[in-house]
Amino acid sequence: MKLRFHWFDYDHFPYEAEFAKAELDTLFNGIEVVEDTEDALTVEVSNTENWAKKAVETTYFQYVESEDEVVVTNQAKLEVAEDSSSIESSDHSLSNYRLGRQQTRYSSHGIHEYRGKFNPQVVRSIGNRFGLECGDWLLDPFSGSGTALVEAKHRGWNAVGIEINPLAVKIANAKVDSLEVPEDRLNEEMKSVIEDLRRQFQDYTLYSPFPEENIESLAGKGWKEDIQGIDYLESWFVDSVLVQIHAIQRRLLSVSSDKTQEVLEILLSDELRDASLQDSGDLRTRKMDDKPANYPLVTKFIERIEEFLQTVLRSRTAITGNGGNQFALESDSRDFANEVLSHPSLPKDTKFDGALTSPPYASALPYVDTYRLSMYLFGLIKTGEMREKSRSLIGSRNIKETTRREIYDSIETNEHHLPKGCISTCRNLKEAVDSESDGFRRQNRPALVYQYLVDMKQSFKETYGVLKDKAPYGLIVGRNTTELGGEEYVIDNPELLAELGEQVGYKVDERVEMDTHRRYSMHNSNNSIDTEQLLVLVK
Repeated sequence: MKLRFHWFDYDHFPYEAEFAKAELDTLFNGIEVVEDTEDALTVEVSNTENWAKKAVETTYFQYVESEDEVVVTNQAKLEVAEDSSSIESSDHSLSNYRLGRQQTRYSSHGIHEYRGKFNPQVVRSIGNRFGLECGDWLLDPFSGSGTALVEAKHRGWNAVGIEINPLAVKIANAKVDSLEVPEDRLNEEMKSVIEDLRRQFQDYTLYSPFPEENIESLAGKGWKEDIQGIDYLESWFVDSVLVQIHAIQRRLLSVSSDKTQEVLEILLSDELRDASLQDSGDLRTRKMDDKPANYPLVTKFIERIEEFLQTVLRSRTAITGNGGNQFALESDSRDFANEVLSHPSLPKDTKFDGALTSPPYASALPYVDTYRLSMYLFGLIKTGEMREKSRSLIGSRNIKETTRREIYDSIETNEHHLPKGCISTCRNLKEAVDSESDGFRRQNRPALVYQYLVDMKQSFKETYGVLKDKAPYGLIVGRNTTELGGEEYVIDNPELLAELGEQVGYKVDERVEMDTHRRYSMHNSNNSIDTEQLLVLVK
């Protein structure tokens, strides 16, 4: 049987075309390519049972034709900006589905910005490539804001995400929640919040500071005591913005559905940086030069609710099966196995059918500090805990000088028994350091790389223990560079992790180069190289 798979109209990277063919090969238990053009991929399949059901789950195609039938892919339904009712169009050119660029904020993916998340299409494609079926269990040991969990929901896979950042866990679970609350209830509760906030602030301008008497009438006496983390937050928000935060939070407390409330809290969180005195373009904790008098937080929050509600409700037509069970756990990827395997949401003796993640690099972005305002507001962290939480991350840049010296000693003795290539890399970096020309951050780099590899080795061990035999573990990771002693060094993370995986007991099954653009980059950095690799390990 011949099937003609029509590509989306936007350009694809070579790796996406390769991923697409690998998906088809798995979904149809083998294919023969008949014709491969810019518009479509025509293949011969021998396994024709439920061909349409399989075809609609592909990632990089807009629609699929047989001799007498046309089916639109669920990915097209997710990505298209128009109303999903157009899916029933008899126009087989499907002009309603033409997209100028690949969409990555469809469904609930766009609920909150999060640096370091990976491309959602990659998750769906690799899961198909791994042969995951509805009801199978997928693990993401570094789940970030939950991209893998959302894609699992779309495909009906069960999924668990492990993440040490408490706000990321909250974001991930909110993404899933927004796809689980009954449509009528979600619509009603969100619109009720919008109406109440509009009514409360209809007589106030949000572009100039509120007079003191208006603040008291809006928030009441002693209102600041109601805001968690106020001792920290009042130095980052003007009072007129804090009043709006107070009003929004107070209204959200009366939302009857806990899941809807969590979704709304995350939509609020995504607006906080712009409403604060933080320089929104700077990852570091730095205030802007000009202090604004006020910010229309309520207006922006309402706009976000309306936009998100429309997007997430439209996406539900493309969720297959029963949606599965997905959730994120606040846990450490170096020590999570017992907690996950004993979790009440997992059937007894369950192990995972596969794992997929985008792990941190040896010098990770400061994810915790970046979202500290939300963490204080939601009581996810207490005063004095931020620095220690940041240091606990795999790939953290924050180490003390005494710690660096201790790790330097460990590099010399290879205390943690890293494999040959890993320890050789660390020693070469250490020898390249010039104490006179390299500042403390560069002098830290060999120690950071060593500690990163030690931590990833432990994470590999934990993941190994929860996977089924022969289960695949896919990692999307790239190389990065550092300059020491006036020379540039490439840190080949895929090669180092492959070597670590083999030491732990995995077999390296596949390595696929992924030429990327910044739109696809999982770890945007001046020290990154615009290529990544899919590294597939097998237990």
